[in-house]
Amino acid sequence: MTRKTTFAALFTISMLILAMLLSGSCGGDGDHKATEQKFPARSVIILAVDGLRADSLGCYGGAASTPVLDALAGESVRFDQSWAQAPALQASLASLLTGLYPTTHGLVESGDHLVPEANTLAESLSTAGLKTAAFIQGAKGGGSFGLDQGFGQYTVGPKPGLAGLSWLDEHAEEDVFLLVAGWSAGRLESTDADSELKAPEGFAQRLQQALTSETPVTLNEEDLNFAWAAYAAHITRIDAAIGAFIETLRTSGRLDTSTLVLVGTSGFALSEHGDLINNSLYPAVTRVPLMIRMPGAPAKIIDTVVEVLDLMPTLIEVADAINPGGLQGSSLMSIIGGTSNPPYIAFSESDQGGGMTSVVMNGMQLVTTGDQASLFDLNADPMALTDLAQDFPERANVLSEHLGAWSKMVAATSLDPERKIEDLDDDTLDQLRSLGYIQ
Repeated sequence: MTRKTTFAALFTISMLILAMLLSGSCGGDGDHKATEQKFPARSVIILAVDGLRADSLGCYGGAASTPVLDALAGESVRFDQSWAQAPALQASLASLLTGLYPTTHGLVESGDHLVPEANTLAESLSTAGLKTAAFIQGAKGGGSFGLDQGFGQYTVGPKPGLAGLSWLDEHAEEDVFLLVAGWSAGRLESTDADSELKAPEGFAQRLQQALTSETPVTLNEEDLNFAWAAYAAHITRIDAAIGAFIETLRTSGRLDTSTLVLVGTSGFALSEHGDLINNSLYPAVTRVPLMIRMPGAPAKIIDTVVEVLDLMPTLIEVADAINPGGLQGSSLMSIIGGTSNPPYIAFSESDQGGGMTSVVMNGMQLVTTGDQASLFDLNADPMALTDLAQDFPERANVLSEHLGAWSKMVAATSLDPERKIEDLDDDTLDQLRSLGYIQ
């Protein structure tokens, strides 16, 4: 079976319900059949780190010292080509928790909230009998943005790891779903008194100017070297904090009875394409680490393109819960078991820069900003710095067709009335059929 998604009856065309089959990892099977392999751990714990770019970790070939995450990778299924669906924490978490793209679940722009009609992982696992809680740090503007839907407890505040461990202790004898999110890796200025890092004179002012500039800004060499060092040092501190969290899980025995997920909700740009922090969809921002540790399952490295939104159907299967249907993500269990088939494809979207979209497939990435499209060979150019759209127009056109079809599909299936497209014309339907998006 190819990795395709059935968007279960989300819109009507000419009084007929179309079965929408998205090729690639954007595919999820609404009538998902569980794989034969079962694991004894129903509890699910997700550690979601904001601003954690994959290429910074030691286990992904990065320069930061991350012994804890490297060790975790050695015990897990590690995905080397995992792509976030949005650069912002709330939108990315919404995709993780719903298995839907931002346009469909409705949390796209600042101030948006998750559309209540979206089914969440917390709701599915709660229905399956798991106790649920989330502890979130650094939610811009505070509040839940609707992401608390289905959680028995949802707390926005400091020290989410310690709060999560305390909650686990209260529910030591129960199957649980715990989300710990935030732990932001996105800090450039060292504030630790014992840090040996010293910012260049005037760095803070230049950084602030760069962040508030309306045009792309590249840090000078001295500032950029410091920014990289400060970023790596902060990741090392986060690595140590996660290490203390995991050690407590191990000591309590919870690690042996839980599926543990480590995922980046977004990466962190350091002057790539003039972007600082996460105002783009290039690999520095959207390629994120993903590790899944399942007791009794062998560790392995997988380089297949997958998406963060694939986690919802995966964890529903792991916990033996009921798939609500209509998901745009696909369970990763077939890839883990080696039974999946290509093509594999990943999409991302953002409201930044007047609107950006991205598609990754077959080692290539196409990024659109407004009417401009850029093509990158990620095998030769992993940071997507050299635009090849003029050199390989046919490849750009193929990815552009997929991206255009995908854009129409997520709008047609949107649960947000303001983003939903009610009707698709005959030409659009013909295009979707030719690409295999509808039957």
